[in-house]
Amino acid sequence: MTSVLLGVTLGGLLHIVLDKSGGLVEGTNTLANIEDFPFIVSIQKNEIHFCGGSVVYRNLVLTGCHCVSKRSKTTGILEYKHITNITLRAGSLNPLSGGESHQAYSFFRHPKCDWDATGWTFDLGIVKVDADFSIKRKQLEILPLPDRRSPGLLEELARERTDCVSVEWSKFEKQRTSGSKVLLKVYLELLTQSQCEKIFRQNSNRYRNSTHKNKELRSSQVCALGTNGDDACAGDSGGPFLCNDGFSERLALFGVLSWEVGCGKLGIPGVSTRVDTAISWIKHLMTEEADQREEEELRIHIKEKQQIFIDKTIQDWLSKFGVTTIIHSSDMNDFYPRIAGGERASIAQFPFMVAIFHKQKLECGGSLLTTMHVLTACHCVVIAMEAVLDDKNIPPKNYREMYLEAGSERQNEGLWRSAKRVMKHPECVRTVKSWIYDVGMVVSKRKFLLTRGKIELLPLPSFHDISLREMATNGTNCVTAGWGRIKEKGKKSPYLMKLSLKLLDFDICNEQMEIEGNKLETELRFQEESQICTVGLDGKDTCTGDSGGPLICPNPSGAARILCGVVSWGIGCGRGIPGVWARLDVALPWIQTTLTSGTRSEQFMSLATIFQIMSLVNFMRPSHC
Repeated sequence: MTSVLLGVTLGGLLHIVLDKSGGLVEGTNTLANIEDFPFIVSIQKNEIHFCGGSVVYRNLVLTGCHCVSKRSKTTGILEYKHITNITLRAGSLNPLSGGESHQAYSFFRHPKCDWDATGWTFDLGIVKVDADFSIKRKQLEILPLPDRRSPGLLEELARERTDCVSVEWSKFEKQRTSGSKVLLKVYLELLTQSQCEKIFRQNSNRYRNSTHKNKELRSSQVCALGTNGDDACAGDSGGPFLCNDGFSERLALFGVLSWEVGCGKLGIPGVSTRVDTAISWIKHLMTEEADQREEEELRIHIKEKQQIFIDKTIQDWLSKFGVTTIIHSSDMNDFYPRIAGGERASIAQFPFMVAIFHKQKLECGGSLLTTMHVLTACHCVVIAMEAVLDDKNIPPKNYREMYLEAGSERQNEGLWRSAKRVMKHPECVRTVKSWIYDVGMVVSKRKFLLTRGKIELLPLPSFHDISLREMATNGTNCVTAGWGRIKEKGKKSPYLMKLSLKLLDFDICNEQMEIEGNKLETELRFQEESQICTVGLDGKDTCTGDSGGPLICPNPSGAARILCGVVSWGIGCGRGIPGVWARLDVALPWIQTTLTSGTRSEQFMSLATIFQIMSLVNFMRPSHC
């Protein structure tokens, strides 16, 4: 019998579906297709394959710690292998030819990586190559990193006999060959921790010389069992361990192959290191790598089919701010076609959206105002638990624990930047059930590289002829987006979601807040001086994780949509209780000052620059919600 693996990559997402029409032929593996595994890498020394790996960044390959480290014979201390003659080949089924080959430039190992008599722990390493891989669709692609998974979820997936697969250029113990010259794949089945340890105990006498015969699986590890004698082998280590993600038919990265007992030994599981336990370490390296790259020219995005007349004097003035190129942006009228509450959104519809992570967890959303400034909520940048009621002296979060992601509707697949600084509105304060002037800013360590349809700036309105009170009185339909919880007490969405909302009249909002406050036996206050409120359509609402995200509404003058608010707070999710937003118009002076003060003119585009450019662009075509 044979096992067939079908797959295609779409938009950078790994789409591989297992067809379990049969098992693998005993003692053999199934040929793989590079389109199914375009991220796979062969790590070689002197052109001899010794480890596998996966492309996780333009010049970074994820592999095993043991692939880049060795134990010193004299001191016993773990040290890096010599980098001389180490090459990496990607984009090919054959480790000896095709695709592209790069020299290893530097090694990194997980800070908790160690080795003892029972094997490797936190067996993860990164190889940086001397030049970027040439990313090509279906030929050479980046493997998305997984979300953090709880041990309980892994146990549940194992009990459901989840399908998994490993791929590499294997060496079979039965055949004693020097290694396969084609890419192979192995069908595996995920095991629970207790199942894995039980098998090791039952086979302790079978492999007396194995250091793993009494092995206990660590929380950073996961194991899987091959069928019909199929298993990962010595040449497979460092390669990816992929399983059904539990939410769809896609295979996702679960681990990096670490060690096994023998090779193809029937009934003996192989062990992989969980990648999700090291996401922060991997992303830190990715962020540091991005930070070290040369800054690219700053670009201003404008609508297509609009004429711009800029004389040489203005061009010279713009160049002082690093604005060297003016290019066309997505048509603003196409940002939000036919928005309905709670739908999946594409990043092309919201290219200014930024996900804000703190201590490895998604906490808030934000809007990219410049290539380095992200507008969000005040409570997203301070330690809310330490906020004293009605006290403006709220301690900020440690920016070193914060990361920003832009350019993708799915978490962990966009462009990452570490935070350099966080700031809050000077009037921001916490009350019993509210946040006043709930506006904050996160500054990235390095610029985001603007890419049409993926990473774009959100222009700020001037509010000269715009009254949010009038817009609320008229019940203006608006839209927002975020990665918040899909339902109250539910999981946060891994995908960007969008929903329609309606601005609520200030007086009506006050009345409803008073009614809901009486039900909850607490005081709910709507502060119209710094807040606006909305009501969702058909029970839809913003929820935990949406905080800091934008409220986008049509301009009453008929021009493009404008940013009117920032998600602040609400009671529950989708209960029909109004959601409260920080008003952008009253916070605009602080935002202007924040964007221009304490920064070098050659690094940041000032708000004045944006307004000057926006005044040259015709955004007067009508838009519709």
